[in-house]
Amino acid sequence: MNELLHSRVFRVWVEDWEKELLKNNDCVTEARLLDTYKGHVSFGTANNCTYTVWNKNFEYQKGRKGGWCVIGVPADDSLDDEPFLIGDMIIELIGDTDQAEHVRVIRASVEK
Repeated sequence: MNELLHSRVFRVWVEDWEKELLKNNDCVTEARLLDTYKGHVSFGTANNCTYTVWNKNFEYQKGRKGGWCVIGVPADDSLDDEPFLIGDMIIELIGDTDQAEHVRVIRASVEK
């Protein structure tokens, strides 16, 4: 019965389809990535603040180390919105932070 409550799944890894799109600066890519990340929560340890991924649009940063960034909206109104490059760091932060009840977080199994 509890499974029915989960209407979203968040995978704590960069999926193969994402890897192909992270450097594509177009509106279709932005919409696909937005659908995956919008509304998820991460905890920023640098300032002890929780950020929620904005659900309207992302930011694209040019350059070799650039790509699509989620826009984190801080719970603390004294802080500014902050872009986080989509990659292992932000995905781990989201995976380590409690999400809404309807979100199921899945971690990759590590074979030994």
